[in-house]
Amino acid sequence: MNKLSDILEAFHFVSGAPPGMLTAILCKDTGQIRYRSVEADLNEIDEEGIDWDAWIEIPHRNDLDLGQELVFEFVESVLPSDYERVQRMSAEFLPDWRTCGISMSSKAASCMAALNSL
Repeated sequence: MNKLSDILEAFHFVSGAPPGMLTAILCKDTGQIRYRSVEADLNEIDEEGIDWDAWIEIPHRNDLDLGQELVFEFVESVLPSDYERVQRMSAEFLPDWRTCGISMSSKAASCMAALNSL
């Protein structure tokens, strides 16, 4: 069986690139972990030879939805009297992407502009 460090290593592998570029799967029966990279010469995952009921895909960190919204949900349910204070702290320490000087590609910027217009 795997140690937590093996699973964390697989998680960091998957999260080390944009979603969908790196894949790791864990066999629920044996604990074996297999890896695949879209760009590198790494493919330990044989799509046809795998019983997918026995395997689970290691999620990308973005799949876990651990962002700011989760923080606010937690504060609202556990510390409701501190909700506004946490919002103010968030505004101070997590500036809006449009004002923090992050340069974005034109494609990413146009995508963000479209999302903001919704």
